[in-house]
Amino acid sequence: MTVFYLRQLSIFAMALALAVLLGLLGAPWPLVWLQPPLALALAIWRQAPRWWWLLHLLMLPAMVLALDAQLPAWAYLLAALLLFGLSRNVLTDRVPLFLTSRAVLEVLAARLPPGARLLDLGCGTGRLLFGLAQRRPDLQLHGVESAWLPWLWAYLRARLAGLPQVRITLGNLWQAPLAGHDVIYAYLSPEPMARIWHKVQQEAVPGAWFISNSFAVPDVQPDECIPIDDATASTLFIWRLTT
Repeated sequence: MTVFYLRQLSIFAMALALAVLLGLLGAPWPLVWLQPPLALALAIWRQAPRWWWLLHLLMLPAMVLALDAQLPAWAYLLAALLLFGLSRNVLTDRVPLFLTSRAVLEVLAARLPPGARLLDLGCGTGRLLFGLAQRRPDLQLHGVESAWLPWLWAYLRARLAGLPQVRITLGNLWQAPLAGHDVIYAYLSPEPMARIWHKVQQEAVPGAWFISNSFAVPDVQPDECIPIDDATASTLFIWRLTT
């Protein structure tokens, strides 16, 4: 377990301890109502990623409701399998499912070179690829995803929509070859950025672009930073490889 996840666990535990203390001091609300807002406040204070705010808010109520429902054992197994199928990247690569915003799509559609071959490392449900296919039919778009539920959604959508320029592959992003692509796009997390930069340096062709949504490569100055006016205040970091 990484430092990041230990920090999230500590937020949950601190909020739980504060809720118990307030209960002992005579707070009129039950523990299940006290802990979630405290966890949310601590998550904001500790600058946890925004998608963790909702998790902290719902974690204890969800646990209480699940215990109270007295669900059969197979229901928990099914939920675990679905969660693994949706977000196995969190366990293996510390990469959650992020969805590219419409504002990012508009910026990329306006800036990508004509006829570029783009590879999306960790394409999720294919939102970036389908958005670009609509805006830039001249692009050749390839996505790699290892979580099988998002991959299946993207794969079926590409087949049903009849988009020959969009290709979706089920596979490990670390094994995906980068040669032959003009643009490599990633919307991952801070955890793998140093490793992904090493892969880009080793495999990408000279002149290729590496674009990271929101997460910079440690200690490597990008050639361009583009702030995005969207709900998460994204930034596109662009590196143009010269060697």
